[in-house]
Amino acid sequence: MPFDDRPQPADLARITATAVLLSAIALTAAFLGAGVYAILALIVIGGPLSIYSNALLKAIGNHRRAAGTPRAHS
Repeated sequence: MPFDDRPQPADLARITATAVLLSAIALTAAFLGAGVYAILALIVIGGPLSIYSNALLKAIGNHRRAAGTPRAHS
């Protein structure tokens, strides 16, 4: 009787389960990695942007005050 080397249903189920598990791990790692990089990007970009926007707002306020434009009262 010849040897049957075709994949059996149990083998296919095990291969499929392993592939699904590895895909889930890879996707989770990718999302976590992207999250870490997104947080770092917010810190790296947000810090100087905040400083720049504060300086810009102060410059606009100083320019308006120098021009005699009244400040808005809230």
